Amino acid sequence: MLLTALFLFSWDLKCKNHSSWIVALPLSAAIFVHPNAFIIAIPMGVLYLIEMLDSFCKSRIKRTGKIKDIVFFMVVPAAFASAAVGFSYLMDSDFLNHYLRFGDSVGAGDSLLIKLLGFPVFLEKMWRGNAGTYYLADVRPMFVIGSLGFLLLLLSLVHSLNRKTALSVLSVPLSLALGMVLVGKYGPPTIIFLMPPAYLLFAYSLNKLKLFQKKRFYKAALKPSLPLIVILAAAILSWTTLMEVSHSLHKPSYTSYINFLKENISKEGRVLANLNTAFAFDYNRLVIWRDLANLGADEDSLNKFLKKNDVRWVILTDELELVYESRPVWNALYGNPFWYPQLVGIIEDEGVEAAAGIFPDYAMRIVPYMNRKPWASVIYRIQQ
Repeated sequence: MLLTALFLFSWDLKCKNHSSWIVALPLSAAIFVHPNAFIIAIPMGVLYLIEMLDSFCKSRIKRTGKIKDIVFFMVVPAAFASAAVGFSYLMDSDFLNHYLRFGDSVGAGDSLLIKLLGFPVFLEKMWRGNAGTYYLADVRPMFVIGSLGFLLLLLSLVHSLNRKTALSVLSVPLSLALGMVLVGKYGPPTIIFLMPPAYLLFAYSLNKLKLFQKKRFYKAALKPSLPLIVILAAAILSWTTLMEVSHSLHKPSYTSYINFLKENISKEGRVLANLNTAFAFDYNRLVIWRDLANLGADEDSLNKFLKKNDVRWVILTDELELVYESRPVWNALYGNPFWYPQLVGIIEDEGVEAAAGIFPDYAMRIVPYMNRKPWASVIYRIQQ
């Protein structure tokens, strides 16, 4: 949401013809929010590129100005990105290797062909609402309205819209899609990047059609009321979404989950658990499931890892068994959990159950399975 807001801010500045370095500032700030800032920066760069190419057909003075614009637009985010990398190295001297290794684990290191083939699969999952551990509102209206906007824009070309403007409007969603493909980490939250361009594409195309511009009713009544219609539609969609998730409000809260962990786990040793338990423990005390992805193949690798990292507690959730039995469907969550049988064996041999609790929203992070069963979290103390 923050990235989308910064993207729209930058786009607004661009439409108002502010200097390119000013347009780049929101995108530069986005670098410190999330690496997906790269995705939202591409559309503005493409818009400057279109203007530069168009200027080549005009005077040399305009051409020089457009080249300066795109250079300044690139320099400002590059400076901020360098600062972000520098800060990262201060916190982790091996930052780049760790960053690339994590990128490989989520698909960013795949070949361009694999990423390209994965994009339509990602869009299909978003259409079906298959978002894994992310709650995803119904995004089908965005797909339908965006497609209608695309068709309307093509139709408006026949009437009044010039090709340069059409190319500029279309370039925003298309270049966002390009950025998503280049990154290759198809996380469900990135679908929100396409929402504003889809709705704006539809509204812009509808407004440009002479068919509507000639109608008195459109000018006198419909056009002035469009902002109100949009606000009402957003309010209705927001309300239905809140009602959709309100059924889970009577379930145990996150605060009760954290309190359950704090009350049953002492300060001794480290804890092997899900990332959603992080706020229950002091810094650097939590060891997460994804940390086990690089274990060796030998049967005692997990036991050695636990002793080396002074792990004295394990929070075993029902989710983990489902992930293991469903391999490779949910491997994206923690990597291949090949170590699960080793973990069960260690718990049987050296573990003592300390407490168990029913937490349908937190012992199961996979949205399609949430609240379907009384999913449990069991705390075990490992005797070392």
